[in-house]
Amino acid sequence: MNNSEHFIELYKELENTVREIYKINDGDSISHYLANNSKYKRNSNEIKYCQRVRNLLQHNTKINNEFSVVPSDDMIFFLKKLIKDISNRLQAKDVSINLNSIYFKAMGDRVDQAMIRMKRDNYTHIPILEENVVKGVFDENAVFNYIADEEIITFEHTKFIDLEQYLSLDNRETVTFDFVSPNDYVEDILKKFECNLSKGVRLGMIFVTPSGKRTEKITGIITPWDILGSSSL
Repeated sequence: MNNSEHFIELYKELENTVREIYKINDGDSISHYLANNSKYKRNSNEIKYCQRVRNLLQHNTKINNEFSVVPSDDMIFFLKKLIKDISNRLQAKDVSINLNSIYFKAMGDRVDQAMIRMKRDNYTHIPILEENVVKGVFDENAVFNYIADEEIITFEHTKFIDLEQYLSLDNRETVTFDFVSPNDYVEDILKKFECNLSKGVRLGMIFVTPSGKRTEKITGIITPWDILGSSSL
């Protein structure tokens, strides 16, 4: 089997895979769908190019029983990888940071010690948990707002319970937080990040719980860096 025949078979496999997984109708273009999918749009040029080559090979008469175009090995490799990537979609459990590896604090812990750790390890957010249930998130905005309201510039004896109103997950102007289940797909989580960015709001952290409810104990967290690291082919 030469590359032209192999390419046609692979593209057919790609079509079947996309239609089955994403429930795309037979009359709809899979290349158009993938090119506009958050996960695959960075490869939209390659995907559309493969479609044009497939149309050329499939719908044009051979000359002397030979294909007019022979796809390169790189094109074959790209289609194989694309099919594999779509067939094995990453889920939240595949990219989340396990609870045992998360740096978190409780309401009764001291703030100053956490701030030292944040600076040392470049943490931007620290989850505040009680029995592994999220009660809030500590970040630099919480520090600023607390100082501005209370006119306090030392945190030597301050505990997170003293900042409780500033740790809320809700009603923040520039950052928000969300919850997902371990089986939610990464590409759907990526859409959450993009949707919030389009509104001028940053999704600072996603918490993973058994069924995606905020009242449940968390099993892990997902940061923007975890999503960015998994969103390319």
